Amino acid sequence: MYDENHITVCDACCTHPEGWHKIESGHGKDNGKYMCKKGCGALRESLPQSEDDLMELTKEALADVLGREPTKQEILKAHAGFKRMAFTMYEHIRKDPPETKTTI
Repeated sequence: MYDENHITVCDACCTHPEGWHKIESGHGKDNGKYMCKKGCGALRESLPQSEDDLMELTKEALADVLGREPTKQEILKAHAGFKRMAFTMYEHIRKDPPETKTTI
């Protein structure tokens, strides 16, 4: 469970390293979809099967941001950047958890 004291990778950066969980019940319209086990909030209609599926997600995300069809070069750069950022964040969180500071 995540709260204000925890950091989670966003669905644009997450490489979903822990896999996907099928939503069975209690989620209304999302029942039957797949949710990232890492907790980034990403939902999918079906399980991603390959790196091509992740590239397609990157393409869709870029198209939403840019308001146009991204070029292949833009897709490759963004995809590489997302993966690098996600792994960097994951390593940082895993090795050096944030300390809780109390101020009086």
